[in-house]
Amino acid sequence: MDTDGIGSIAVHNTRKYFAVAEKGINPNIYIYEWPTLKLYRILRKGADFIYAHCEFSPSGTKLVSLGGAPDFTLTVWDWVNERVILKCKAFGQEVFKSSFSPFSDDILFTGGSGHIKFWKMAKTFTGLKLQGEIAKYG
Repeated sequence: MDTDGIGSIAVHNTRKYFAVAEKGINPNIYIYEWPTLKLYRILRKGADFIYAHCEFSPSGTKLVSLGGAPDFTLTVWDWVNERVILKCKAFGQEVFKSSFSPFSDDILFTGGSGHIKFWKMAKTFTGLKLQGEIAKYG
């Protein structure tokens, strides 16, 4: 761990924190305070080999991360409590980015090779789930 570099960096909207997402086997996401650079939180087990992208939600309470090949795992975190809220496979092909809607912490999108997928965090009778709708182009 901690030897293969950085896959993504995200800055919290308050500019008080920033996230550094690793590359490598069982990578972590490290949340640091700014400007002290004190390690604040460590998020574990959100991807198998690399974090391709991470981003804070508009409210700043959640973080979304996207695992790179081969797993392409989409993970929504309660980052302050170091807890996974939801986790699922984003897509079967290359996925490059995951983002929250600028208007809601419960709507996300992922984009990759030949597709965009829109996600909604929905309450079902079995609990909270990520429901995705694909949009193809090209």
